[in-house]
Parts: sequence; structure tokens; C-alpha cells
Amino acid sequence: MSLRLSSSLLLTTLTLSLGLFGAACGSSESATPPTPAQAAATPAAAEPTAEPADAPPDLQAASEAQGDNFELSVSGQDGYAAGELSSFSISLTPRGEWHVNQEYPLHIVLAAEDGVTLPKTELERGDAAEYGERAVRFDVPFTAASAGAKRVAAKVFFAVCTDENCMPQERTVALALSVQ
Repeated sequence: MSLRLSSSLLLTTLTLSLGLFGAACGSSESATPPTPAQAAATPAAAEPTAEPADAPPDLQAASEAQGDNFELSVSGQDGYAAGELSSFSISLTPRGEWHVNQEYPLHIVLAAEDGVTLPKTELERGDAAEYGERAVRFDVPFTAASAGAKRVAAKVFFAVCTDENCMPQERTVALALSVQ
């Protein structure tokens, strides 16, 4: 009886471990993103921001966020015309052996100062101009109603992985727009 119970316990533990490995690394097409508990079990290369997930992005954030395993940046052009539809870019690049987890539900929450209109304030994978294991880029449309310095910000939820580890991240980047 105890041999049967021990074998069952061992098989259950092995099955759960393999399932977590596949989910954490995004190595299987049927893998699901890691849960917060799974992510917490793996030490992070760089600590995510401490702001609540539902807080709006900080308009005063830096234009890039870096970790040992990724670089996240927001960029635009030198000047924009008031009243015209324009765009800026948000780019994610993993470093070294790390790659963007293709199964993780990458999500971006956008915010802008008054006078800047964003057609969408939330972006998902389908909104990306480029989405691969080595690079992700979103071209974000906006319209500024009047001339002056304006700010936009993006809170980005993503995961970068190796074959052994997966690191879910939450980072905020912001950009100053010069509108003529």
C-alpha cells in the first residue's frame, strides 16, 4: 500500500515539475504563462516596479528600463505637428540567451497628458508592428491637439526566458514629445 502511494506521489510531483518547466520557458506550444506563484519561485534578475498593476503609467518615468536580461525603450522623432496623427515606438529586446516568451500575455497600458489623444490605451500582441523571440516593437499612434511639450507613458507587462528560467516583468517607460 505505501509503495503504491509513494509511486503515485512521485508521478504527480514529476508531472507538475515538467509542466511548470514547459510553462516557464515557453518551450512548448501548449505551455501556459507562469502564474504569479511560479514566477515568484524563480529569483528575478531585476526587480519589477512596486506600483500596483492597476495604477496608471508614470508620465515622469525614464525613456528606457533595463535588466540583465532585457532592454525596454520608448522612442520618437524630433518634432511632431499639432493636430496630425503621429506615432512613437515601444521596443523590447532580450539580451544574451534570453528570448521573449511567445506564450506570455504581453500587455501594455498607455497614458498621456491632457491634449494628447491615444486611439487605444491598451495594447496586446496583435497590435505589435513586430513580435518575435528576439525583438518586439509597437508603433503607437497619437494626436496632440496643440503645440508644446507633451508626455506619454507605457506600463509594459512581459516575460523573457531561457530554456531553464522565465522572468515575468512589469516596467514603465515614458517619452517627452515636442509638438510644433
